[in-house]
Amino acid sequence: MVDKMLTASELANRLQCSERTIWRMVRKGLPAHRISDRLVRFDAIVVDDWLKNQRRVEPD
Repeated sequence: MVDKMLTASELANRLQCSERTIWRMVRKGLPAHRISDRLVRFDAIVVDDWLKNQRRVEPD
């Protein structure tokens, strides 16, 4: 079974955030598969696991 691979736009829609936020998360370690210089895909299961393991920030 092949896991669902998402574009940055699809992932942003799924997480209800902007594409800019997705790219910020990539810089902070969000796993991404670079297919070519301009083609990047995200594994939905790996992204879910990564998000679950991120430290939660408590509001003041």
